[in-house]
Amino acid sequence: MSHERKALLGIFGMDDIIPYLRDMRLAPAAPRAWCKGTRGRLGRFFGIIHHMAYSLQPLLNIRVMREDRASGELTAARRAVAAAHDALEARERELEAYNETKEERRDRIYDAIIGQPVSRDRIDLAQEGVARIDQEGALKVDNVAQAKSELKRREDAAEAARALFVLATKNRMKIDEHKAVWKAEEAKEQEFRAEIELEDFIGKKLNVDD
Repeated sequence: MSHERKALLGIFGMDDIIPYLRDMRLAPAAPRAWCKGTRGRLGRFFGIIHHMAYSLQPLLNIRVMREDRASGELTAARRAVAAAHDALEARERELEAYNETKEERRDRIYDAIIGQPVSRDRIDLAQEGVARIDQEGALKVDNVAQAKSELKRREDAAEAARALFVLATKNRMKIDEHKAVWKAEEAKEQEFRAEIELEDFIGKKLNVDD
């Protein structure tokens, strides 16, 4: 890479550039004061070239925010799935524990009245006790069904959140790719303009010296 191009790209610092300009008889004895006085002219090839703002940056900012929001929603949805799964397992354990003891509980009620004279009231109470056990079982079965339904709902919501996140990421990447191309083209254009400016500046300076 030539010295001119390195200067244009800002690879050299000021202390590197000034001796180079002196060698070309472009800088006076007080180079820093001279550079300060001609800052607007020299800035274009000292690596302080004005860069155009990326026109789609506001859109990119919006898409980044949307992707971040979608990512947060996906994380929350997955946590909700995990919580719903845990709740289902808890309801299933409750139902399993009920099934393991329901017959024993019924038998204790029947044993308390079978083989001995009992009043109608005691029989009614025994039947109510068995009915409560059955109602408890039905409730636990319903709890399991509701937990399964909730898990399915949470899984569907998580899948929808994942799809939105994928879409948001793709939309952001499209702008990122466009920006990368734009930056490459802008760098080429800036380098070309800086070379033209440097050549023009050197030509004018040499004409003045002549």
